[in-house]
Amino acid sequence: MDPLRIFKSFKTKITVLILVVGLLVVLMGLAVTYWVARNHLQNTIGAQYRELALETAQKVRLIIEANVTEVTVLALSSDVRNSVGVANAAYSKRRLDDAGIRTRIQSLEDLWNRSEGADDPFVHGFLANPASDLINGFLRNPDERAEHLSLIVTDERGLLVGADAKPARIYYGEEPWWRAAFNEGRGSTYISDVETFQETTEGSEKVFKITMAVPVMEATGRRAIGVFKTDLQIKQFFEAVTQVHVANSDHTMLASSDGTLIFCPIFLIRNHTLRPELMQAIFKNEPGWAITRADVHYSGRNSINGFAPVPSLADIHPASFNGKKWYIFTSQNPTETYSSISTLLNWILLTGGSGIILLLFLGLRAAHYLVQPLQDLREGVKRIGFGNLNHRLKIRTGDEIQELADEFNEMAFKLQTSYTGLEQKVAERTKELAVINKITRTVSSKLNITEIFDSICDEVNRLLDYDRISLVLLDDSQQQIALRLTKTKDVPTDVHDRPQPKTGTVIGRVVESEQPFIRADILEADEFVEDRLMKEAGLRSYIVVPIISQNQSIGTLNLASRRPRAYANRNLEILVPIAEQLAIAAETIRLFEQTKKLDQLKSDFVSKVSHELRTPLTSIKGFAEILLSYHDIDLKTRQEFLTIINEESERLTRLINDILDISKIEAGKTEWRIQPLSPTEIVVHAVKSVRAMALEKNLPIVIDVPESLPKIRGDRDHLIQVLDNLLGNAIKFSNRGHITIQGVQEDRMVRISVIDTGVGIPDEDLQKIFDKFHHLGDTRTGKPRGTGLGLSICREIVQYLGGKIWCESRLGEGSRFHFTVPLWSEHPAAPGGGDPDRINPAGDP
Repeated sequence: MDPLRIFKSFKTKITVLILVVGLLVVLMGLAVTYWVARNHLQNTIGAQYRELALETAQKVRLIIEANVTEVTVLALSSDVRNSVGVANAAYSKRRLDDAGIRTRIQSLEDLWNRSEGADDPFVHGFLANPASDLINGFLRNPDERAEHLSLIVTDERGLLVGADAKPARIYYGEEPWWRAAFNEGRGSTYISDVETFQETTEGSEKVFKITMAVPVMEATGRRAIGVFKTDLQIKQFFEAVTQVHVANSDHTMLASSDGTLIFCPIFLIRNHTLRPELMQAIFKNEPGWAITRADVHYSGRNSINGFAPVPSLADIHPASFNGKKWYIFTSQNPTETYSSISTLLNWILLTGGSGIILLLFLGLRAAHYLVQPLQDLREGVKRIGFGNLNHRLKIRTGDEIQELADEFNEMAFKLQTSYTGLEQKVAERTKELAVINKITRTVSSKLNITEIFDSICDEVNRLLDYDRISLVLLDDSQQQIALRLTKTKDVPTDVHDRPQPKTGTVIGRVVESEQPFIRADILEADEFVEDRLMKEAGLRSYIVVPIISQNQSIGTLNLASRRPRAYANRNLEILVPIAEQLAIAAETIRLFEQTKKLDQLKSDFVSKVSHELRTPLTSIKGFAEILLSYHDIDLKTRQEFLTIINEESERLTRLINDILDISKIEAGKTEWRIQPLSPTEIVVHAVKSVRAMALEKNLPIVIDVPESLPKIRGDRDHLIQVLDNLLGNAIKFSNRGHITIQGVQEDRMVRISVIDTGVGIPDEDLQKIFDKFHHLGDTRTGKPRGTGLGLSICREIVQYLGGKIWCESRLGEGSRFHFTVPLWSEHPAAPGGGDPDRINPAGDP
């Protein structure tokens, strides 16, 4: 027999096929086993390293806590507290102000720098007091001496009180550790990052250290009177981190959140920076582990790194660790990590080889019985494989081969059915995505909601059948329908912008629940207003989808049809993305309109300020140029010009001050001092300040404010400023008669009125007089022009205090300006939500 024919025979091929299938199974088993074992090993080692990192982090925290406790105990000792108290008493005894204290500090620094060693009498005074004796007694313990590089105590100004040896400096008030520990007299614990020891004693070499500073509190514990600081050797921290091992090559390290590798048994201290990929993986708030390719020692290989943040102390200052956090993480050679996987692979390969030999024997046996039927099966399967899904196998052997052929026939039928359905679904989904993509482009290219709605209607109609589609948007209060756009087929969009209540509507239901609603048949329900209206319009079913922007429903998208049950949940896959695009469009339009308004307000304000500043500046510049250009001007004219320049300068000053005042009030940066005030006392004080101006025009001021009026809640200076403005305007625009100030109680308010008999205000100006830069004086009346900001400032002050201000006037008969202020209450709702007695609306600390 031809050997080549045997090699090409179907029996041989079946045998080879069985071998290939068996080999694939073995390889898949190998891959699955390797993957499962690797993942299990990674999870086990990762969890182990997580616990190792967490345990090391806790150990570092305990060392920090122990040292802080030790230093705090020293700071609480009576010797330290008494020495600091004596040092602080020197300031009050000498009655030094801040300038005197700075002079004294400078002189002490000069003496310190000129001193020679610890035996200098001046230095000896600082090293031979109870605080220094306590420190030296503490350091007699060799263990403590080995841990502490230096110990110093300062007073409340940062001047040295005591130390274990002569430090390099005497004044520490500007040091970050001192400021953090003293904390403006409140006291906080401060811990530095690992740093080079700068506070060295004479002759000692630089080493790495960690600074810990705690406040020296007064006996009551309420106020810090000084600071106790120690510079610690890093040995105990270094050993706690680097002497942790589980296997041969693993170890733990300490890193700072800025990527600096602080402690490592291989690298020098603070001499290496972590790669950003490693920092992102291990700098987390909770302990864990990660697989990275940016390990400190094994970069480019998959390494398992356990990590844990070093827990912070409860009362630690935010500036501690230089504003950063510490993290413990582990590292191990990946070769050692995955060594057990290599052993497992060897066993799997041995088992797989044995399985292949067994498969070869079984394949040869099975091929003997399968040759002829399988040839027919192979031919049929080949046709099906080439895409002829209509082909059916015709094998009648009465055994498993026939059953297999029948299964192939059934499979071909199912594939044919699935393929047909899949093509249809892919086409439908492609169409939906194309429509949604087009809607997205429309939303991003237009800023008119009606135009966007019209474009969306045409696109939605390509996907869903409807007889009516509408877009509803709510007002800012979410209580009323502000805009309704409705479109019926072949009819232009109908715009309704008159506010309508949402109560009793399906729109209200969907907005409040933020869930879509489908009415299958309107004839089966009469729950909402829309059910009745659509029934009258001949509609039978509808679907409503919420439009959600920034986690809040702002409207709905609605489709209605004349067919019952026209909509189902599957339609939400189309409508929800469209509603999301409408939400983006609404938010974009809202932000665009806000930006336009803000730009317009800014432009108007700059224009008005420029105009108002230009007028006095023009006068000043004009008269100054005349005086500089003409030297023969007589003294009287020169004096007149200088008077005008002075008056315009004062007007310019008032204008700038008023602009600053109203800007501070509107920006929330005005300091308010809220207190109970007597209305009578406020009015009398204000009248005194303007009485001279009134006497110049023979205008008596009548005060009709009963002393029995209850106290009001307000800011004294700002209320006097309001009355000064109103009284000044009344005097300015009155040439006869008198001015009256009235005060009456109205419920929980006191109304104060300033009444004049002046020229009055036209009706068309009554609504404008409180606007910025609206002048009461003009060329028609011949009255002087003010800054145009006085009444605007009055309105801002009164409104902030919880009242209101308004004007009543008739041209030629005078004006009545009224404003209200709330009565004093022991437990009021503070304006601006702050401290009832002292409020800063800007929220500054």
